[in-house]
Amino acid sequence: LGRGKVQKRRARIRDIGFLSLNSATFREIVSKAMVCLHPAIFDTFGVAPLDSLYLGTLPIVSKGAGVSELLPKELVARDVDEFVDRIEMIYSLSRDAYQKLLNKAILMVAERTSKELSVRKFKETVMKILES
Repeated sequence: LGRGKVQKRRARIRDIGFLSLNSATFREIVSKAMVCLHPAIFDTFGVAPLDSLYLGTLPIVSKGAGVSELLPKELVARDVDEFVDRIEMIYSLSRDAYQKLLNKAILMVAERTSKELSVRKFKETVMKILES
């Protein structure tokens, strides 16, 4: 990117600070965004990326975030360079391609977090403990 383009993009980035998830302002800002960044060094399971999906905004999460295991690889970054690559990829998507990736991410999360799957895995774990 040229210096001018970088400066224009930086000018569009807003630090929204801390907002309650129940806040209408939070919902409005996230639903209008193209991307929600979650650059955690370590996070067992951050819900902000899932909130952004619910509001129709693609998240990009670091590999160190537990939620990275639920998302398509296109939305997971290992370092700053990959975050930049993912952001540029999302900005280059057509509306249709953006919606397809959003739907893919939502479906992956839904499939990997269903009540039935959680109960089955819990029972399997308990049985392994009891059998050992």
